Amino acid sequence: MPQRFSIVLLSILSFSNINPVYSTVFTSIENGYWADISTWDIGSVPTTQDTIVIEHFVQGTLNLVVDSLGYLLVQSSGQLCGRNLYMTVRCGGVVDNYGSMYIDSMFVYGVVTTYGLVEILATAYVIGPCPGAMFLVTGGGSVYVKNIECDLTGINDDYDRAILFQVYPNPFSGSTMIELDHQLVSGNSRLHIYDLSGKKVKSYHLAPNQAIQILRANEIGTGMFFIQLVTDGSIVANEKVIVTK
Repeated sequence: MPQRFSIVLLSILSFSNINPVYSTVFTSIENGYWADISTWDIGSVPTTQDTIVIEHFVQGTLNLVVDSLGYLLVQSSGQLCGRNLYMTVRCGGVVDNYGSMYIDSMFVYGVVTTYGLVEILATAYVIGPCPGAMFLVTGGGSVYVKNIECDLTGINDDYDRAILFQVYPNPFSGSTMIELDHQLVSGNSRLHIYDLSGKKVKSYHLAPNQAIQILRANEIGTGMFFIQLVTDGSIVANEKVIVTK
């Protein structure tokens, strides 16, 4: 079984307090394909700026985009499958997942919060330059890296490997401990720390199979930062951390 990838909850989002201006609300009415009008209650296909509520199994057919005014909500009964696709959550876009999401890659410029399960073939990339960009896992939610095979007939759970990347305490004032899955750390692994502007403020070279790295506030200052684990030139995991005075 894969291990859980946990992130300390820093804020809780709800349907009522995000993106006050919406276009059209689409709700799934049956299992089906995203691009099939019969999947949705309105009888048309959602755009990138719409509010989309998934209560069934929905199979993506094109790369998915949640735009600056867009909101995607996967209910506990819902499943979104993006086999061979990627999802981009742009600045201002919001995704709340209470069900299950199966997708190859996720590029997060906005906010993604999972209270359910997200399974990703590669990883989720949190893009720092957009203020407030974050990927939160809370309420028993989990994120796994795996091989994905999914269609309207079901899901084939062929697990590859899990991400383990925890920071605690978070927020912190003196120092915090970054705990890594040692299997993801090779002799060519680094931790990079970025501020909200995208500027790199600190880097650590990790020893092979290193499991712990201490981050000290006096090395980076105060505020919000993004921690990026890079192994063999590829981004493996991201995390947000807050340093207080």
